[in-house]
Amino acid sequence: MKIFEKNRRKDDKVEHRSKDAKKIIEKNDNSEINIELCNNLDDYGQEISAALSQLSEFSDSQAANIEQFSAALQQISGGVQQTSQNTEKSSEFVTSVKNSVEILVESIEEVAAASGNMTNESQKAQNVAEDGKKVVTNAINAMNNVSTKVRI
Repeated sequence: MKIFEKNRRKDDKVEHRSKDAKKIIEKNDNSEINIELCNNLDDYGQEISAALSQLSEFSDSQAANIEQFSAALQQISGGVQQTSQNTEKSSEFVTSVKNSVEILVESIEEVAAASGNMTNESQKAQNVAEDGKKVVTNAINAMNNVSTKVRI
């Protein structure tokens, strides 16, 4: 901005000087003054040329800055896209783990139910074994009683 303002002020001065010079040329026929004015106009032209050159350099610099900014935005965009892809893959992985955990929980529940059934069946088998032991014990006792009566 400062360069533009500086160049604009220079251009305003040059334009003002140029108008002054034209007025003097119109008023005077003195060739020395006309030569001096022409030299002044030449100097002003060189100043304008220098200002335009500075403006051109500034424009080139700004264009380079815009290109760098554009490249940086492209890199950021690529990074955002990669992050999005990684997030999507992570989400798929989490969903897969969740499904696996749900299957594992169902399996554990089935094992727990089967374990409960086994405990119940084991208790029944133990009761049957105790009943069988009582039957055998009663049978042995009955046989012993019969044997004792037979000996007598």
